[in-house]
Amino acid sequence: MAISPPCYEFTASTAQEAKNLLQAAQNLLDAHMVMLAPGDGMVRHDLLKRTPVALTIHLDLTQVVGTANEVSALSRTVDL
Repeated sequence: MAISPPCYEFTASTAQEAKNLLQAAQNLLDAHMVMLAPGDGMVRHDLLKRTPVALTIHLDLTQVVGTANEVSALSRTVDL
């Protein structure tokens, strides 16, 4: 049985979506490792260390840091 190699691309726009997508990516990787060594957790653990994959993450926290800076500045103003 030949399997076409899957390539996944995810997009998230909230922190919760980002966390969910990271978990989904981990679950997909685990599922594919099971195909390489069904039923043998020790072998899969070794395969995780040796199996090449490509993963690129672009995490833009510009809005989070901007908001944190605003809160910090407001806090300093209130404390004066």
